[in-house]
Parts: sequence; C-alpha cells; structure tokens
Amino acid sequence: MSADNGTYVLVTCDEEGYSEFRVIQAHAIENIYDSKTGKPNLPVLIEYFGKAKVFLDQEKAMCYANTLEDELGTEHGICFIPDFAMYIFSEIEERLNGQAINNR
Repeated sequence: MSADNGTYVLVTCDEEGYSEFRVIQAHAIENIYDSKTGKPNLPVLIEYFGKAKVFLDQEKAMCYANTLEDELGTEHGICFIPDFAMYIFSEIEERLNGQAINNR
C-alpha cells in the first residue's frame, strides 16, 4: 500500500513581496489543486499549510525539511511547490475567513 506522503516546501510571499517558505509533511498534496480544473484549491491549501513552520530564508526552510525527512521519511521525499509564489498567504487566509463568516 502506498503511503502517498511527502515533505513539502510551499513558496508564497508576504505583504511586502518577500518570499515565505512553509514546510509540512502531508498526505495527498494533490488536493491543493482542484481535480477537475487544476486551479488552486485555496481552502485545502490553507488547511494543509496554515499551521506550517514559516521561514523567510529558503536555505533554512530546506534544512528544516531535510531534518523532517531524516526523522520520519516519506514516500515522495522533499518537494518544492513554487506555484503559489505570487500569492500572499495572509490575504488568502483573511479572504477565506471572511467567506466563512459571511456564509453563516
């Protein structure tokens, strides 16, 4: 049976345009994309990476990812996700939180 897990480094940016690197270990990372359209599935992105350890330095993020990988090991190893590099993570969170409030 496949573990379908990996250590993932998500690249986003902050409000000033500086890169942020979020590191997690997760299963089924493909869920951060809509399976029909291939577009970002932002609620899942926030669910996976919302509590991730955040680094402002790529080298430090990769060191942490290596540490996680060495300790726990995964099927897919370390995967770098640059697709969201132009997204401001905090704005996604705020927008989704606003939608949740408005939908009550």
